Amino acid sequence: MKSLVSLLLFTNVDAGCDVLSEWFHDGKCYHLSSEKKGWEAAKLLCEDLGYQLAVPLNSEIEDLYRDKLSSSGYERFWTGIHKVDKEDETPFVDLDGKAVTFFNWYGNQPDNHKGKEQCVEISNAAGLFKGWNLEYVPGWNDEKCGTKLHPLCVKSCTGEGCCEDCDNECPEEGWTSDGNGNCYKVSSDHKSWGKAQCECAKVGAHLAHLTDHSYEHLLRSTQNLWIGYHLDHNTSTWIDTDGNDATYNNWVMTLPDNFEGNREWCAELHEFSKWGVVENAVYVPGWNDASCHPSVKSKYICQRAVGAVTDAKECIVEPLWKSSSSEILYPTILSVMIVFVTL
Repeated sequence: MKSLVSLLLFTNVDAGCDVLSEWFHDGKCYHLSSEKKGWEAAKLLCEDLGYQLAVPLNSEIEDLYRDKLSSSGYERFWTGIHKVDKEDETPFVDLDGKAVTFFNWYGNQPDNHKGKEQCVEISNAAGLFKGWNLEYVPGWNDEKCGTKLHPLCVKSCTGEGCCEDCDNECPEEGWTSDGNGNCYKVSSDHKSWGKAQCECAKVGAHLAHLTDHSYEHLLRSTQNLWIGYHLDHNTSTWIDTDGNDATYNNWVMTLPDNFEGNREWCAELHEFSKWGVVENAVYVPGWNDASCHPSVKSKYICQRAVGAVTDAKECIVEPLWKSSSSEILYPTILSVMIVFVTL
């Protein structure tokens, strides 16, 4: 989970917040109680600790507590959002009674089932989408206020340790620490998988190698991002840009599938809710196999070790596999493999 800390600029707290807090972000300390309470009791529990029930202003809380939301049994957290009465047309409000303007409902919510659901939880709806092999489909649901869930508490940080990215491991403009000893940067331009790798090589980097799901929160702002993996035709395994077997992946549904034989032999992070195949899901991150052809262009993630030399590396775009004329009916990949060496 620590890798998620720097990616979202959440800091594991031991200075600015008290010992109860797990995370610091944007001037606030967060604590997820291990107790389960009804909504009113959850509100009181947070207040007794000097906190308040959290009122999300964006989706970052879901990414912060992803490991909890993805655990067996699908954890569920109370927020400070609620209704003051049972009427459907009554707006949802925060703890000060102000109407909420940010929402992240999933699965046709809110539905005020049987007219009894006035309080709002954050939970994982993956179990609702049968047959899609999904692990993480977070969002909001209206729930009966008497249901016992974990209170998610928040308070302002006032200590000397209240700073974002205090260590500043990646001082170069546009680069961020991933908490796993790497700096990363998301491109603003679109390139093919091969050209993207060469662009990263210009600054001593490569397309990102992943060890967990922590980079997937970047899909909140874009639908797909090239990462540093492609299919090894000789072994039918997925390897990184150094030629090593991938030690982690998050293929979803039936992927990789080389859809309709379109030479989908390069890997990307992809947000699948926009496909329309997972109805009423608001956010479904994972890995997708995509065409490596030069005409297929996306944004991409460059990555290099903290403190690495930033000199350009030679980058040569070559076909991944070559075919003989006798294989004309089964053409090999027409796209790219990147070979780069340190100058």
